[in-house]
Amino acid sequence: MTPDHAARTAPPLTRTRIRPGSRETALLAAARTVLDNLEAPLTAPGRPSRTDPNGWSYGYSPEIDRTSLAWAIAYQLLADHQPDTPALSHVYGADAVLREQGIRGLADLQSNLANGAPIDYAYTRCAYCDATGEDPVSPDYDASCPLCRGAIWYPERHSDQQIPRLVDLLTATRPAKPSLLDRLLRRAATVRPGQGGTP
Repeated sequence: MTPDHAARTAPPLTRTRIRPGSRETALLAAARTVLDNLEAPLTAPGRPSRTDPNGWSYGYSPEIDRTSLAWAIAYQLLADHQPDTPALSHVYGADAVLREQGIRGLADLQSNLANGAPIDYAYTRCAYCDATGEDPVSPDYDASCPLCRGAIWYPERHSDQQIPRLVDLLTATRPAKPSLLDRLLRRAATVRPGQGGTP
């Protein structure tokens, strides 16, 4: 990539809370390295606003900023999930995630990578904020994470609350009548061979 090309495709600088040496800085640097190695532009086209012949509108989406933290995380999630796939496929996949749903697309991506299971951020570390509950790129310190909405990731505390509830639910759903297998096992234990009894 030529210096002139890099200057033309560089996104505008914004104030963020990303600290040097942090997880976010490492993700951004790794994504930038991949883009430089592929000589890919730092932005991808968004979805143009258009209307089909029947009057249905296809929504507009802005250009995809490949230097954003959300894009770097989407790329890393895809690369970690399928390490043998070419990097360019992950680049296009990260573009598609952000083009369709923006940052909220990371929640769907995380869910899809977990075989479609819903993600409960009390038990699963948020991919965007790394379980801090705060938006890592917002200069406002009161801004909550747009992905997990500020959920508190503390699986030990939540499991201490959930296990007694699960035991209560399991005992409440236990059938009142013994099952056929239980009755047969009890009968087999009381009748000894050679003692008779009705089978």
